[in-house]
Amino acid sequence: MALWIGGEDERLEEAGRLLRAWGWPVAGRAKGPLSPGDHVLLPPAPLPEVPSFLGEGPFTLWGGALQPEAERELFARGWRYVAYGEDSGFRRVNGILTAESFLVWSMAEEKMSLRERRWAVLGLGYTGRPLVERILSWGGEVWGITGRREAMGDLQAKGARILSWEAFPPPGLDLGAVVNTAPARLLTEAQLRDLEGIPFFDLASAPYGLDEGEAARWGLPYRRLPALPARVLTRSAARLVAEAVARLWPEGGGRPWERS
Repeated sequence: MALWIGGEDERLEEAGRLLRAWGWPVAGRAKGPLSPGDHVLLPPAPLPEVPSFLGEGPFTLWGGALQPEAERELFARGWRYVAYGEDSGFRRVNGILTAESFLVWSMAEEKMSLRERRWAVLGLGYTGRPLVERILSWGGEVWGITGRREAMGDLQAKGARILSWEAFPPPGLDLGAVVNTAPARLLTEAQLRDLEGIPFFDLASAPYGLDEGEAARWGLPYRRLPALPARVLTRSAARLVAEAVARLWPEGGGRPWERS
């Protein structure tokens, strides 16, 4: 039984090195048919389809949320799936890393301080909440958009302006950028029309907050930025993956894992 690295994802390579050092049976990158009973580590993103190059199996795949077609195929093959990307502890820390990755990327890419823009953050979950908190801590002005406005008193106390989805954008608000963290199409055509010309950054996973064609139609400068931690905070993202695997598969290690 071996753990193979699947997919072109830099954080998985580093996670594999950590797991190997902690005693897990990491064999390398999966490039062809594997042995029955092997494990395959995939990125913590939604899995739309089962990789075809693995062989007959059965295998145990590790990844993010399962989409219906992939779930049906796994069930038919009798393979096991561990959705470590849906683990609440993983999602909480990954949300923080995503928020911090975006801010590092934004300041380097845009050559602008956070204080020089008025921000709107769509969705105040695992990524949106820490993003709002960090913009505020840098002295930025930020509007948080959520369906749970009554539960955001702590963010309001820190200086955030909280709006419902229906009230966004308020008339006359001069926004500098919109950051979407909600994996759903929640904005109406009227709302998109009111955002014309405002940079729109999409941090959500599929189905994302906008379709690229839709963004072009409404004149929105649109950037889709999936899996930012893997590119910007690679070592932190890799440790998060490795710790999730070690926590969910304790019997796989040659010795108890330790932070190193």
